[in-house]
Amino acid sequence: MLDWVVGPWFLDVYRAEATRTGIPLDYVLLRPSEEAVIARSRARAVNPIADYTYLRPLYEQLGNVRALDGHVVDTTTMSLEATIATLLAGLAEGRFRLE
Repeated sequence: MLDWVVGPWFLDVYRAEATRTGIPLDYVLLRPSEEAVIARSRARAVNPIADYTYLRPLYEQLGNVRALDGHVVDTTTMSLEATIATLLAGLAEGRFRLE
């Protein structure tokens, strides 16, 4: 499992490696509202982000992935526990599997 910003523009690399190794590949894009992202980034205990301006273009890019809408989870109002439960259920159902 990789918990990182992996934009859809990197998926071809991951798909190729998954195919080469025979390992199934799931992709989940957590996409809370921009307001929630800003609030959470400012509230971080370690490395808070006071000025979100430079990250706004990345948020916009990750918001324009219509082909992957089935892989998006809006976590704006979700607790950590609810997010984990949603992800585990989606993974078990195959909702996030990439072909």
